[in-house]
Amino acid sequence: MNIEKFHEIFGAIVSTDTRVLVVGTTSDYVDWIRRAAPGRALFLTDPVLRQKAKEPAPGPDEEVCGDLERPERLLEALSAHTRQRGLAIDGVACFDCESLPVAAFLAQQLGLDFVSPAAVAACRDKYASKRLWWEKGVLCPAFAPVFSKADAVAFFEAHGTCVIKPVSGAGSELVFCCDTKEACGHAFGLVKEGLLRRAHTRLYHTPDNSAAIVAETWLTGPEFSCDFLVDGGRAVIVRLTKKIVAPDIAFGTAMAYVLINRLPGLENHALARHLAAGAGALGIDRALCMADFVLENGRPAFLEITPRPGGDCLPDLVRHGLGIDTLLLDLDLAQHRPLPKAFGPPVAPMAGLRFHARQAGVLTTIDWSRVAAAPGVREVTGLQQPGHTIVLPPDDYDSFLLGSAIFALKNPADPAEECQALLTRLIVEIAP
Repeated sequence: MNIEKFHEIFGAIVSTDTRVLVVGTTSDYVDWIRRAAPGRALFLTDPVLRQKAKEPAPGPDEEVCGDLERPERLLEALSAHTRQRGLAIDGVACFDCESLPVAAFLAQQLGLDFVSPAAVAACRDKYASKRLWWEKGVLCPAFAPVFSKADAVAFFEAHGTCVIKPVSGAGSELVFCCDTKEACGHAFGLVKEGLLRRAHTRLYHTPDNSAAIVAETWLTGPEFSCDFLVDGGRAVIVRLTKKIVAPDIAFGTAMAYVLINRLPGLENHALARHLAAGAGALGIDRALCMADFVLENGRPAFLEITPRPGGDCLPDLVRHGLGIDTLLLDLDLAQHRPLPKAFGPPVAPMAGLRFHARQAGVLTTIDWSRVAAAPGVREVTGLQQPGHTIVLPPDDYDSFLLGSAIFALKNPADPAEECQALLTRLIVEIAP
């Protein structure tokens, strides 16, 4: 830690009450960390999220609410908060892509260990990240910036079936697979229009004078996701999952994640070397990262690496299937606490299943009891209540997610069939 910088900003605080600063996360994560590790974190939260939160608010000593788009003001607010309450910050953690830039800025100003702002910028930009991988010989799809429909069509003519997506963003939002020239032009228009509607959303901020849209070749191999610790050029795999894609909703939407021991045809130690190379090319030296990749000819072709653990239902799946809390693991990393040197295989074949609405309208009935009562179900998380308005992609990618379930698989060789069977147990009624 840069002691001079710390005292310059925060004053000479002598305190044994040290906290890890958790920057810009959601209220459910705040609630989980507060219950799993009371008094360990100081939360920096968007006031709009706090107003909408269903969970109990943290105490006044546990949370600072402020505009996450004004980091200098946040620094001032943190200074006042820690001085008044005799707190000291000894680490920075972040679980949300859109909050990584401000987390990196604050850590740099406080002299605390975190991924650099330059590395965060590279991770957040799907064109920049692939350019760096390409330069370093790390396998990834072919790619190009797209400024117009003509650019999208030209990429298709050169490479065939392709994916058009924002350079920022996350998951499957505004991501389209195109197998004709007409589809490429249409997808470019949809992404451009979608980005205009999201112009004030932090997740979709892009650097000035750079392309907001990128084209990538469509990789046809199986898709996987993992969490891994990287430190000084060495990677340790924490979680490895196969992604099962929903066949009848927005392209790329994960229906389920299935915990696996290893990839077909690639040992974990070899995968770890690829992960370390992929993270290193982006400038990530020490972090708990999430990677999405497709297996191509026995090698991972990276779609994304970002310095945060996997979200959505993955933390619940990892807690039940591996006995690891990735949120607390990230806090341990931030505070330089001892970390495991290796992580064991799943205790049992297990999957995290996501439930999506198939029609737009107003949710009138939702009953999880038959899902919760199914054999092997360990946890059910309902996200929506009757009265909730459902808007389907590409107009909205959040409101149609109804919840998730973590369950043990009876037949790991065919998880899709078990997932479909469990999906049918949810009772849902939607009024048009």
